[in-house]
Amino acid sequence: MAIEPLPTALESAQTLVDGLSVAIERPVLLDDPDLAPLAYSRQWGEIDTVRSESILSRGATPAVRSALMAQGIADADDAVHTTADPALGMSERVCVPVRHDGRLLGYIWVSDPGATLAAEAIDRVRHAAVAVGELLARSARRPVADEADLLAALASPHAAERERALADAVGRGLALRAPVVVCLLAGRETGVDATAVAAEAARRLSAGHAVIGAVPEGAALVASLRDPVLATLEADDVAAWLHVVARADVAVGQ
Repeated sequence: MAIEPLPTALESAQTLVDGLSVAIERPVLLDDPDLAPLAYSRQWGEIDTVRSESILSRGATPAVRSALMAQGIADADDAVHTTADPALGMSERVCVPVRHDGRLLGYIWVSDPGATLAAEAIDRVRHAAVAVGELLARSARRPVADEADLLAALASPHAAERERALADAVGRGLALRAPVVVCLLAGRETGVDATAVAAEAARRLSAGHAVIGAVPEGAALVASLRDPVLATLEADDVAAWLHVVARADVAVGQ
């Protein structure tokens, strides 16, 4: 099996997942600690029901989550070979927890029917988990500014003001000349901070690929569709991704 070099930890989680998939020649899925997908490679071959439903529904069902947690993945610090569950439509898997300084940040999953994944490939998954852990930890600490004034200027009815705002955004390295999706978030629960939800979503994207700001509706997220994570989604699926990221009862309009 030809082994390709893995990308560095400075690259996005999506790029790391794609690189790992090429290296081990298998589809790869990266979940957050709640088993909601953060990134996934091209899927091919025999994809079981659990994998396809997890990607399409942006998360595992309660039954699948319980079955996997019962196999000790949340407490593991090394690869876990999970067993198949035909009743759930779930084949065998290799799961490598993604941790940073002991904190669980997610899981890398590789389907492994018949337990045929080579030891060398599992080592590759371990190596990728370390890199992804560094990336996610760094992203979680990255401050995301409230750019309410910039967003208001970008939406100005005056063309000259819009052009100045766009030039300012581009000058600051914000990827707003690429195709973007605009999402409005409003909390439906008492006490939900829509701007904080938007900031959490922005931290999951590459730096410079998202701008957030408080608006009368709650918060706005303007995100570049060239971000490596969003590039895996259709534009209409971004709202579903935001619901998974939010972990709060928010309304999302695009």
